[in-house]
Amino acid sequence: MDPQNGKLVSTPFVLQLGALVYFGRNSTFRCCDPQFVHKTTMKKT
Repeated sequence: MDPQNGKLVSTPFVLQLGALVYFGRNSTFRCCDPQFVHKTTMKKT
């Protein structure tokens, strides 16, 4: 599904950090980049 307007995506799509991806009614995934998360947590310490 297109995160902006809920339309079906049938071609490759670049996800933004934090974008939600829905597979059916019960499966939701959040796009996250482990390297980005690691960098931001290292800056705080």
